[in-house]
Amino acid sequence: MLKKIKKACMRFFRIISGKKGVYCRYGKRNRFCRDVFLHEMTEIGDFNYIGKGVMTLNCKIGNYCSIAPSVKIGQSNHDFNSVSTSFRVFNGSCGKPTIIENDVWVGANAVIKQG
Repeated sequence: MLKKIKKACMRFFRIISGKKGVYCRYGKRNRFCRDVFLHEMTEIGDFNYIGKGVMTLNCKIGNYCSIAPSVKIGQSNHDFNSVSTSFRVFNGSCGKPTIIENDVWVGANAVIKQG
């Protein structure tokens, strides 16, 4: 219960400090633009730029990376062989993390799939 309260307080602090959607662990001197969603399972190194509208899920980003606007990283795949593509039905898991090494530039509107 204490862990949930701590997580809620961290989210509240990030929202009032203007870092909406930055729920992940991240290093020092990163720049986050508005309207980003960085999931809790994301880890970000130091000295990175994250552009407007970036969404991440279960990924690890190194140091000195530039992520342009509207990039999607590590979004889950759907199991099309299942009865349904809903996460509730096939118990969708986040699978392998997507790893972006150091000093990488990802251009605008790029989609980097899970793993």
